Amino acid sequence: MDGLVELDFRSSGEIEVSLFWEPAVGKVLVQVVDWQRDEAFTVEVPPESARDAFEHPYAYNPRDRAVTLSEAIRGRAPQPRGAA
Repeated sequence: MDGLVELDFRSSGEIEVSLFWEPAVGKVLVQVVDWQRDEAFTVEVPPESARDAFEHPYAYNPRDRAVTLSEAIRGRAPQPRGAA
């Protein structure tokens, strides 16, 4: 996750949500890790939707884009916090 700046982070139960900004290209990303379901996803959102996407990430992600945490760790998504 080189070049990314973490703007915000929250957790609720087994779900962690991070908001990232990649200043070099102006991308805004929201990452969700659901430790209970063993799933993670990262979605790029328009900068003007960053706060809403951070607060309601599932509204911005098609369900079929989630990957297991082991897939995320292998590189299909930015590595979640706490994953080794």
